[in-house]
Amino acid sequence: MKSLKLKYLIFIGSVVLTIFISQLVIQYDLNEQNSDARLINLAGRQRMLSQRISKLTLFLQYNNLNKRDSSFYRVDTLKKLVDVWEEVHFQLIKQNQLYSKSVEIDSLLRNNTEGLQQVVSSCRQIIRSPDSSTVKQAIANIAKYELPFLLRMEKTVQTYQKEAERKLKFLKQLELILSVIAVIILISEFVFIVIPGSNQLNKANQELIQRNGELVASEEEIRSSLEQIRALQLDLEVKQRQYEGLIDGALDSIYELDHRGNLSFINPLMEKMTGFSKHELLGKHYRGLIYQDDIEQVVAFYKGQLSNKKEDSYLEFRIQTKGGSFTWVGQNVRLFFNERKVYKVSVVARDINQIKESQLALSRERILMRTIVDNIPAHIYAKNLRSEKILANRTEYLYLGGQVESDVLGKSDWDLYPNEIAEISIAEDRLIFDGEAILNRETLNRRKDGSQTWFLTSKLPLRNEHQQIVGLVGISIDISSQIKAKEELERSEKLYRLLAENSQDVISLHKLDGTFEYVSPSSINLHGYYPNELVGRNGLEFVLVDDSQRILATAPWLLERMKNNEPLEPSQFRIVTKNRGIVWVENLIKPLFDRGELSGFQSTVRDISTRKAYEVALEKAKLAAEHATLAKSQFLSMMSHEIRTPMNGIIGITNILLTENPRVDQLDNLKLLKFSCNNLLSIINDILDYSKVEAGKIELENISFNLNDILYHYKKLHEQSAKQKGMLF
Repeated sequence: MKSLKLKYLIFIGSVVLTIFISQLVIQYDLNEQNSDARLINLAGRQRMLSQRISKLTLFLQYNNLNKRDSSFYRVDTLKKLVDVWEEVHFQLIKQNQLYSKSVEIDSLLRNNTEGLQQVVSSCRQIIRSPDSSTVKQAIANIAKYELPFLLRMEKTVQTYQKEAERKLKFLKQLELILSVIAVIILISEFVFIVIPGSNQLNKANQELIQRNGELVASEEEIRSSLEQIRALQLDLEVKQRQYEGLIDGALDSIYELDHRGNLSFINPLMEKMTGFSKHELLGKHYRGLIYQDDIEQVVAFYKGQLSNKKEDSYLEFRIQTKGGSFTWVGQNVRLFFNERKVYKVSVVARDINQIKESQLALSRERILMRTIVDNIPAHIYAKNLRSEKILANRTEYLYLGGQVESDVLGKSDWDLYPNEIAEISIAEDRLIFDGEAILNRETLNRRKDGSQTWFLTSKLPLRNEHQQIVGLVGISIDISSQIKAKEELERSEKLYRLLAENSQDVISLHKLDGTFEYVSPSSINLHGYYPNELVGRNGLEFVLVDDSQRILATAPWLLERMKNNEPLEPSQFRIVTKNRGIVWVENLIKPLFDRGELSGFQSTVRDISTRKAYEVALEKAKLAAEHATLAKSQFLSMMSHEIRTPMNGIIGITNILLTENPRVDQLDNLKLLKFSCNNLLSIINDILDYSKVEAGKIELENISFNLNDILYHYKKLHEQSAKQKGMLF
């Protein structure tokens, strides 16, 4: 009995132990199945969340493109989805570490962490700033990492399935072994104790059947998860096609390079921009697309990016097209490193030809404007709200002692001028900053070296695109020469007025029609009128009628000579005065010009009545003298003719005596007598010639003569007189 009881106890114990072990194995199996199912569900949920996030970001972009309002709840939904997505990912990692402990799954999940963080970062950028450019950039980044993420998740789900199947197979085998052991034990124990343990065995069998049913249910759940995974794979294929559609329809050229720098992927816009076909571009080294003049610069830039291990960069350069021309592109490049080596390069290039042309046109305009500003003789400058120079043209910075513009930029008037001048200028600046304007104000400026310059200054507020005052613009024109000329003119006018007011002559200014515009005070003495009585009246009103008609007749001739600025001779005429009657005057006219045009004339009138009286008396004296001279000429002419008659008789008798053979001493005397008579006759002829001179009838004769005979006869003529005076001749 004791043995049977012991056997019964052993049987019961073995049955209980068998059942206990079976329960443990089944519980462990169920736990593992539940854990695998949860992980597969989490992985499926992760893929579903990724799809919802992608759809929501695309929906936000669609709203921005169509100018629709992005409601707050959509951004808030995105935030919740991103938070749950990130939480589920790290929950998967944690669950794997706690239960599955699969190295392969752990590696897949951790490799997906970077892509998840990039997508999460892009989504949070959209959450912070859901504008069009941010959404577009974020979607580009999401599209970049979403496909690798989904592919790894698909692989992760497949790994989960394999792990679950492996565990299920192992547990089946373990259950089979335990069942065999249990059957052996039960059979062996059945031999010893059949009836006592039959009920317990049946009960254990029932429980085992129940557990098997639960296992079947778990298998059904796994099959359902697999179907969900297949649905996710189909959805992934749809997303992939959408992604490819976005790439093909992008407005930028998108291409990829392999680790050797050869093109491995291009979108259609890249073909259009370069003119090369896809077949020609794929496998082509990127240097073959760079414009010849830019190769050195581009290669040096990307070598620098590679040596600095910088992932992202931006560069503008020209690419060579198939037709031989070039196109400007702005290129964003991302390098993908694998253990410090680049295995892939992703590039987004945008055609910026229009931007470059606009920049070139703007640069040319700036150069043109700067050239004009620097060559304008005026001082042009601009100041900020601290009254510091932010622009100065060449005239301005040279005036301030600078060699280049940078020598004066950033300096205020306190740095450039004496304190009293700077204080005045700063006070003017404050008015401009309050919205007022200064136009054409004459100011005396003094530099630190003590030199002074007069300026005609204008200052206006400088406004930004929001019409806010951010400074001022000033233009100063050097008018020192004009001021000096003005002062000289004032001095000349003062001197002119002084001379005019103290001169005995009447000095007046007239319009071209002769109307008085100014008359000196001496008009009181000459005309008998005060200057204000003459101004506005025509000068011919005071000229004697006969003389005024003569002046009017010569007016066109006078006007023409004045226009040509030809000198005019003084004219004399008579004027009718207020108190003195008719007075002779002499008038000297000088033309006046305004900007090269004849505008009037200056008249200087002098009283010549006394001179005219002297001229009349002189004329009378002249007539008397002329009458006396005529009487003298008539007397000389008559006397000359009277003397010539006896002289001709003496000469005739002398000639007769010379023909009668006189003695030698008589011959000399007769010749001397003849010479003297001829000489006297010549003198008489000279007197007659004097009369002819006065009558204007003298004629010169060319007659030959013997100089020795003349000298001999003169000697004989004066020899006797010399002897009487005791002189040798």
